[in-house]
Amino acid sequence: MWISTKPHFLHLFFCTMILGCGEESSFKSTVPVFPASGKIIQLGKPLAGVILIFHSTDVNQKIKSQATTDNDGKFVATTFKTADGAPEGDYTITLVVPSNESDSSREDAATERQFRKEKPALFPSKYQNLATSPLKVKVSKNQPDLGILEIN
Repeated sequence: MWISTKPHFLHLFFCTMILGCGEESSFKSTVPVFPASGKIIQLGKPLAGVILIFHSTDVNQKIKSQATTDNDGKFVATTFKTADGAPEGDYTITLVVPSNESDSSREDAATERQFRKEKPALFPSKYQNLATSPLKVKVSKNQPDLGILEIN
């Protein structure tokens, strides 16, 4: 008599998926997030298409929030789902310029790398490093507006 292991494997797979999803859901519900938005400018002009990474100053807070600026330099923090906000607390923000290299062929990527070397940086490198970034914000449930962050 032959016994198929396929039903047992599927049962184990679905149980694992359910348990995994349940843990994630309970984790999300234990960390409240609050709306947090603002604007970033450089020399009085909006800084568009830049990713902001929110690094908590609380070493026990492992959750990272992020945001991407629109054409007006405006951003809305995202943690678990789009524009849901960030956990309450103090943050240092670092900036990242998204790379489009994955959309290019190898030849285009090499040309783009050369172009980046010749192209001036969008902002000083101190804003890309957690240890040197001067960008500080406080997220709280009573104050969703993080104000205007100025890059010099």
